[in-house]
Order: sequence, then C-alpha cells, then structure tokens
Amino acid sequence: MKKIIKGFTLIELVIVLALFSIVMFSVLQLLDPVSKFFVRSSNYETTTACIDNIKRAIEGNLKYADRVRVFSGYEAFSGKVAETESPMSAELNAQVNSFWEDFFQNRELIDCEGSIYVMVFDNRPQNGGIAGLSKLSDFTGQKRNSGKISLFTIPFKRGETIDLTNKNVQVEDWYVNQKMYGNYNYKFSLGTSDDFVMTPLASEAESSSEASLPSPVPVPVSSVPESSGGSPVLVFNPTDCTVQISSFQVSRTPDGTALQESDISQRSFASFSMKNVLDATRKYATPTYDFKIIENPDAAKRNGFSQTSDGTIDQQQYVIESTGAGPDAVPKPISRYATLDKNETASAVDSFYFIFTQPETIYDGNVSEGDYSKYLADVVSAYGS
Repeated sequence: MKKIIKGFTLIELVIVLALFSIVMFSVLQLLDPVSKFFVRSSNYETTTACIDNIKRAIEGNLKYADRVRVFSGYEAFSGKVAETESPMSAELNAQVNSFWEDFFQNRELIDCEGSIYVMVFDNRPQNGGIAGLSKLSDFTGQKRNSGKISLFTIPFKRGETIDLTNKNVQVEDWYVNQKMYGNYNYKFSLGTSDDFVMTPLASEAESSSEASLPSPVPVPVSSVPESSGGSPVLVFNPTDCTVQISSFQVSRTPDGTALQESDISQRSFASFSMKNVLDATRKYATPTYDFKIIENPDAAKRNGFSQTSDGTIDQQQYVIESTGAGPDAVPKPISRYATLDKNETASAVDSFYFIFTQPETIYDGNVSEGDYSKYLADVVSAYGS
C-alpha cells in the first residue's frame, strides 16, 4: 500500500504568497513615513547646529558694534590676491575709506587708531555651486555651498593713510562646518522676510536746544512700501536687527548623474539690537551721533602758542570738527548708523555687508592724563559744558 504524502497545492502556495505580499506591503507602508520622519529629524538637527554656529558668529561680531554702515546690492570681493592689490571691490574700498575718513582720519586723542571690520553675507553659489557635480564629496571638498560669510579685518594707525591691500587686510571665510554639514546650501536675507527694504533713516528737527543737529528716526512700518507679496515690510534698523538664515539640503538626483537642492528649507533667525550704536537717553529709539576731535592750529595761534620755524605749533589745541568757520561754525555730527541699498526697488540681493567697529578695538594711542584734561578743557571752552 502506497503512503500518501500531503503537501500544499499550487493554488494554496499562490494564496499564501499573496497574503505575505499584502502583509509586507502594509508593513512597508508603515515604515516609509517613519523613515522619512527620521530623515527630516536628522536634517533638522544638523541644520539647526549649523544655523546656531552662524548665529553666534553674527551676534558675536555685530551685537556690540558701536558704528555701523549697512550696504546691500553691492559687490564685495575683487578676486585679486597680489599683496599690493585689495581683496575688496572698488565700491567696498570706497565705502571703507569713507567710513575711516568720517570717523577717524585726522582724529586726535580719542578713538584715533584700531581696526575696522567688514562682515559680508554672500548668497551666491561658490565656485559654480552644484553645476556639473554628481558627488557630494566634490561639492563639500570644493566648498561650493552658498551662504558664505567673510570677515575683513582692516587695522589702521594714527596719522597714516588706511591700507586696503592684501598685505594689510585679513580675510576669514566661514563655510559653516564643511566636514560634518557640507551638504547644505545656506542663504541669508535681512529682515524677517525674503522681501525686505533697506530704508535710510528719516530726519526731523529736535528740540530748540538741539535744533542745529537733526536726529534721525526709524521710518514707521506703515510708511514702508509693500513687498511683492502685498504685505508691509519691516524696516531694517539698529533697534531690531534680524538676519534670516535658510538651509537647503543638497543630494543626488534619482538617476545619480547630478546634484540637486531640496525644495524644503529649514529657517531660523539671528536677531539682536546694536545697543552701542544707539542713544540710551532716548531708550534706544534713535541712532546717536559721533563727533570727531581734530587739531586746530588756528585756535592755538589765537591763544598765544608760538609757531616754530617749520610752521608747527609748540602746543596744539583741539576742537570738534565743524561745518563753516568763525562764528558760523557748527559742530559736524556723524550718524553712528546708516543704511544704503544700491537697488532701491529690489526686494532681494545677492549679498549684503556691514562695515563696523567695536569699542575694544579702537583706542586713543597712549594719551597722557595731562593731555586728556587739556582736550576736555579745549572742548568746554569752545562749545560750552
């Protein structure tokens, strides 16, 4: 008698495989959103770490600035590397020169030498960006991500013309952390929206005691032109400075032949108030003025100090730089804060930068106590207490 061996029929195997397929498909459907959530969380964590580093760089350099000029729509880099050439563009050279002339050229006793800084935020892709690349290692290794921050440090000395060549200007570029977070693009904008307005501060007359020195005030938000989106745009001013930072992950295309930038970005803000730029007596409502103390040989002659054979005065006197002469002379105020947008109608720019100083980097050049007292006496005698 033959023994009958029982087994699955072909139909039963097909049914079992179909059931397993349904189960596996259901499991994968559950795993997919979990996997995407993990990827998003990982991206958010690395992006946040990068943005925190950038925010610290911004706030550490700009929060305590005491004189600031903000420019947008201008090229900042010259691309020149020779020692006798400037790493900065002709426009930036002119703006730094103007900043130095306004605040420090021929200035005596107080704030006469130190360092001027330029912090540049550059949105443009570096070295061609992701174009022509298919490897993330090349993208990171060649430092092609946009959103580079550069810091120019420009030392100057009392009585010398400021030197803007490579041999004197120090340049530091920040590409975030290329080894850990190199597969991201970073983009910056001023204010709280991609549509921002760089608006110069308006002027209005002060009280009768200060009628000759108009005080700039922030433009009311209601008077600012509307953005392309139809919403009012906040004015970028020293009472509430905001730099918006957006990051976009760079990855390979599905076919693996090129790199692409993610459609979704992580966004954060670095906000700070430039308190050293502002007048504390007005509760940080308006930028305060600076006055430049200069030598005044004519005043020394009038007060009886002798003139040597080479034309120098044996004892100088100092006055506040003024407009006009004689009885019509008026102290010349220089606003500690100003903005300038080259493209007044543009809502977005490729780069912007700050020219600024910090209190601890400007000093008086070893002024003796006697000279300092004399300087104060001269100021009081010329303009009252």
